Amino acid sequence: MKTKPSVLNALLLLPLLGLACHPEDPRWSPDELWACHQAHSWDALQTRHTLLGEWIWEQRRCVWHPKEANREAFGGLHLVFKADSTLEVQENGQVLQVSRWQVVPGDAGLFALQVDPAIAQLSGRILFCEDRVVFQDSYRDGCDHYFKRKE
Repeated sequence: MKTKPSVLNALLLLPLLGLACHPEDPRWSPDELWACHQAHSWDALQTRHTLLGEWIWEQRRCVWHPKEANREAFGGLHLVFKADSTLEVQENGQVLQVSRWQVVPGDAGLFALQVDPAIAQLSGRILFCEDRVVFQDSYRDGCDHYFKRKE
C-alpha cells in the first residue's frame, strides 16, 4: 500500500507545528541552565547583588506536572528586589505585596531565598544565566519559575 505524499507530509509536519506553538530555547534546558550557572563562582553576597533590581516573570516549567506548566500563568508579575532587603511583588504596575528577603544557603552548594511573607514563585534553588534568574524547585517535585531582568 502506497501512502499519498500529502498524508506523509502532514504526519511529518505535525511534530514541528507543536514546537512552533511552544518553542523551547535550548539555553533554558536543565542541563544548559546548570552549565551556564556553574560557569561562575557564586557566594551569598554576589547572589544578593545580582538579584537587586526588577525582574519580569517569563514562564513556569513543571517537570513532574507538565500540565501545570505554562507561559501565561503569572504574566504581568514583576519582582523588585531592593537593597534594604524588601521585595515588592507587582502586577500590572500595582504593588500586591511587600516582603522581607535574604539569601540563605540551599542544597548542593547553591543558594535560596528566605522570604517573609512567602512568595510561591521564589521557592527552590537560585540559578542565574545571562539576564535571567530561575527559582528551581523541580528537584523537589515543584515547578521552576523563570524571570528576566527588566531593561
